Amino acid sequence: MIFISIGIITTISLSVLIIKYINNEKYYAIPESVKNLIVGHSHSECSLNDSLILNTLNISKSAEPYFYNYFKIMKIVESNKQIENVFIEFSNNSLSADKNKWIWENDYIEYNLSRYFFLMNKDEMFFLFSKNFKKCIPTLASGMRKVVGFIFSRKKNLPEKLDWGSYLVLNRNKTDSLINAINTQNFKNQKLIISDKNLEYLDKIINLCIHKKIKVYFIRSPLHNFYEGLKTEKSFLELKELKYEKIPFLDFKKFSNNNKEFGDFEHLNYNGSKRFSSFFNKLLNNGILEMDEYQSKIDSEITKENRLSNPSKID
Repeated sequence: MIFISIGIITTISLSVLIIKYINNEKYYAIPESVKNLIVGHSHSECSLNDSLILNTLNISKSAEPYFYNYFKIMKIVESNKQIENVFIEFSNNSLSADKNKWIWENDYIEYNLSRYFFLMNKDEMFFLFSKNFKKCIPTLASGMRKVVGFIFSRKKNLPEKLDWGSYLVLNRNKTDSLINAINTQNFKNQKLIISDKNLEYLDKIINLCIHKKIKVYFIRSPLHNFYEGLKTEKSFLELKELKYEKIPFLDFKKFSNNNKEFGDFEHLNYNGSKRFSSFFNKLLNNGILEMDEYQSKIDSEITKENRLSNPSKID
């Protein structure tokens, strides 16, 4: 019992020292030129190529809900005082109840927790342990090994080592085959059922940014007309107006009407993201964020852009 107790105390003490060591701001530094952050799940990960958007860094990550988005935004904005704007992917499935599994189910907790565990407080850790104790233990051990590996590697950027997210090149185009396989007659409106925990952490992100005097914008990446998540469009927009009326919503849902620009119904492929990212960059440079009627301007510019890119398919 004495040896076991010594082992436990030593392990805990070393873990505390390691976590304290890696919380140094220098390990989270991003280029001074970066003023805009983009965060979200796979929609923004695939749609916004930050190499084509001036002064912008995309830290979106597939299958990552707002619950985990919060921790990396918290650390990055604390460590980089130059951030002025945060663009949060806000789509029909961002808050849906099935995102609960992204927070605590087996494959997802292993995927997400190991990257952010050292930024969580005791209440957040207790919450995850209460949902999936069995998977938390080996995931924490795996995460600690990655962190120790970072320390011994002498690299300077922990988010890069732990893969906190970046633009993802999607080289596929299976939209035509998906269209042939679906029954459009079943495309009926549905009520959006919310993940309360994910909603809570979206609110935390917003409040954090407000506290840091950072402007927050919701952004919806382009979606195909046959994207199943659009079944909840009515209740999705009602939620936005009811709870987030004061958050500007930059809606690019209708940006593309070209099947060849989609990898599937909810993700732009490389060709689509290239055109969309350049378009988004142009809007930012033209002062879209300062305009009162910003969505009307966006819709007008989308119509012009789609006409130029695919004149035979104008809605």
